[in-house]
Amino acid sequence: MLKVEQYNNTYRLYFQGTDKFNVYNAKEVEHELMEYVKKPSAQVTLNLNGVESIDSSAFESLLRVLRNAKMNNTRFQLANISDEAMELIKLMQLENVFSIKKNYS
Repeated sequence: MLKVEQYNNTYRLYFQGTDKFNVYNAKEVEHELMEYVKKPSAQVTLNLNGVESIDSSAFESLLRVLRNAKMNNTRFQLANISDEAMELIKLMQLENVFSIKKNYS
């Protein structure tokens, strides 16, 4: 589900084969992300470039990943979020909860 690029203790994860992050794949994505945020002092970025649709199940999974990252002193951030998804983040008042990078390559 996620493609991973690793540079030392930095991990960049990208969606592969889907433009949706929703109830149907949220648990699988969460499981994959947990593998990386469990690594102490790692930097993990989930690049959402190309993801057109995100639902509340995806945000619940991301919040669990973020909680786990903080417990492991791991930096977790989101990148390249679509305008539609950013509107949802603001609606859910999560824009100050997640570290969000725009135009991340």
